[in-house]
Amino acid sequence: MKIRTTNFLVLSLLCLAVTGAAVAQEATRADVLTAHADRQRTGWFSRERKLTPVTLARGRFGKLWESPELDGFGKYPARLYASPLYIDGLKIQTKEHNGKTFHVVIAATSTGYVYAINATRSNGVVPGAILWKTQLDAPCILRWDASAMGIVGTPVIDKARKHLYVVSCGETTSFRMYGLDLSTGKVLDGWPVAMDEKALEQPPINRNPRYGDTPAAPWRPGRFSIQRGALNLSPDDRYVFATIGQGRGWVVAIDTQRKTLATAFSSTPLAEDSIGGVWGSTGVSIDARGNIYAVTGASGSQKHAPPLHNWAQSVLKFDPVSASGLTLRGVYTPFNYCRTEAGDVDVGSSGAAILPDVGDKSASEDPLVAVGGKQGNAYLLGQSSFTVPGDERRSCSEDASTDQSLFPPEPQPQFGKRGPLNIFGPYSDTEGMLDRAKNRATPAYFRNASGNEYLFYSGNNKDPEDTEISVAPSVVRLQLSRSAGTHPYMRVDGRAMDFVLKNPGPPVVSSNGGKDAIVWVLDENAPRSAILTGPKSPQPVLYAIDATTLQVIWKTDPGLLQASGKYNSPTIADGNVYVGTDRIVAFGVKQKNVGSDDATRSVDRFTTLAQSNLSSEATAPVRDQSPVVQTVAVTVAAEKQNDELLESKGKAVLQRACVQCHVVDVATRERYTEAGWRRMVGLMVERGAQLSEPETADVTAYLSKYFGKTNVNKAAAVQLEEGLGLTEKEAQAIVSYRQRNGDIKSLEQLKSIPDVSPDKIQAKVEAIAFRD
Repeated sequence: MKIRTTNFLVLSLLCLAVTGAAVAQEATRADVLTAHADRQRTGWFSRERKLTPVTLARGRFGKLWESPELDGFGKYPARLYASPLYIDGLKIQTKEHNGKTFHVVIAATSTGYVYAINATRSNGVVPGAILWKTQLDAPCILRWDASAMGIVGTPVIDKARKHLYVVSCGETTSFRMYGLDLSTGKVLDGWPVAMDEKALEQPPINRNPRYGDTPAAPWRPGRFSIQRGALNLSPDDRYVFATIGQGRGWVVAIDTQRKTLATAFSSTPLAEDSIGGVWGSTGVSIDARGNIYAVTGASGSQKHAPPLHNWAQSVLKFDPVSASGLTLRGVYTPFNYCRTEAGDVDVGSSGAAILPDVGDKSASEDPLVAVGGKQGNAYLLGQSSFTVPGDERRSCSEDASTDQSLFPPEPQPQFGKRGPLNIFGPYSDTEGMLDRAKNRATPAYFRNASGNEYLFYSGNNKDPEDTEISVAPSVVRLQLSRSAGTHPYMRVDGRAMDFVLKNPGPPVVSSNGGKDAIVWVLDENAPRSAILTGPKSPQPVLYAIDATTLQVIWKTDPGLLQASGKYNSPTIADGNVYVGTDRIVAFGVKQKNVGSDDATRSVDRFTTLAQSNLSSEATAPVRDQSPVVQTVAVTVAAEKQNDELLESKGKAVLQRACVQCHVVDVATRERYTEAGWRRMVGLMVERGAQLSEPETADVTAYLSKYFGKTNVNKAAAVQLEEGLGLTEKEAQAIVSYRQRNGDIKSLEQLKSIPDVSPDKIQAKVEAIAFRD
């Protein structure tokens, strides 16, 4: 392939420049709007191009910034049980920031506060700065962990409406669902909505109501324990779901349009039965058709609750919310639930991960679901695993082969026959409370480039001589087998034997599609029984584990992270990893310092080369042939760097890396979209250009700011505003027009759009593109 000299120069100059159109796409990809990556709770951040095992092993990955310590309440310090969320481009409409756009981390604390925290240096605001904060209620003070328990469940974001939903436990009000304006943190009109037991018991709200003539125990505020489960939204964003445990369990749906309690379902109809709590940290999972999955817990009592309509120690499947409310459609209960229920060996310590469909799976067939639990088992559930609910659960059994989960074809050693897969041992039906529990985390899913599917479970193998002591492995990899004509099943594919976790949260996986997978786990670094306040409160450790070798690539040094909550996960977004403790801490690849000689040389002394046009061959897709190409082809938004550093570092790297082959000033007369320049960079690297990842980021940010183009057919409204100098109304008019009419083909068509200034369009003609 023949490339003209100027094309290399332009490529050298405009290495991976980011334009408005590409930024708009990346903003959508980078958003983390709910717990464990998505509604399905797969735990898979599959579009992470910057974090690779090689990148982490180079030694420049580490802490980038931290926020101030977040607000306490009286003697209680802030603790983040809730995982951070991330919004890649949000206008903050407070008086101080006046509509400026930021990359934002959302944090919610045990002391009842919610925060929007700046994630990157932009608009003169340093990373870690608090953009707004809101206190919802004076928090509940319960016995758990010697901590306040105001906000424990991870919130959820409706980005289209710019709404944030969060449940707060108030000292005098019990549980209430709040709707907040994402741009300001202010409570929206019509919120909060009461979620206390008194409200949930009202007919016809509770779809599993009390039976018989015995009066219920009197209601009192704060009666039931905690709202640990993450919130979730229905696919149409109409209903926001919450769960309640540790005692009697609830699944609750709030209508976000009517701002009312729509429906609820209690795991047992009798309020006096402290059983069936829905307390796994990832809350309910929701499949593509809107079906809702909840996992209920046990009681720890030898006295079993009455069996009628008792759905404890089970995985529950509900139809999408209808006019009649929540309808229980299917129930899976492990074969040995009588024994495990009495020993408080909850299956409900794990949430349900709904696995992506593959191949020619029928649209009418339910997805596969993976679950864990305190017993250390890994359950795979399919459509045949769920029975239509009658009056009570299936009968208990002593025969593991009668279990309705999808288990491997070979006998399991703990049974001597087929049965559920035990991955954290030693196997026991009775030992699983407190520090003896083997798993309290929802698994994470990954599919590699060859189509092989894996589940990663975090937990604790236990010393057979003292089952409160954890031993390796603490991370187990299972391979999922789906073969035509047979039931799917999981089989152990690898165990991490070189490290021991003490009380890990749910793992998550970051990858660039099917490659470069990393498993991330935040470990409490103390047993479950540890208290989280005071001088001896544990300091967690963040682990990055190679998904292929199960070796630790990187972890935080002892004492780097401050005390946190329990069972929370790191959040991965656009090359950064965000962790919640008593503050937000951000990790990423640290920029390499530019040498003084390089920094002082001027780009302006380059000579001129005759201008040539970009050939059609040069815009062909980059061939994915070398690790170097894969490493360099990354996207970095210009607003992520301080303007002064952006110019000096970008120019310096540009000169050092590119002047040996090319001159500069002719090439900078051209503007291109990110996709076009990314293709050219691949060609340049193939031909020997030497750019490290940080250098690529520097020159990319510099050129995207000064030489970028905006693709009006792909850019989000905020990018149209910033790239073309339009008002919010004008930018939205363009977005609405192309949604109705398809792609815009010409400048004249763009100028003709109602409510858009033709003069502004003409003034920015050189910065406009209609395709990449």
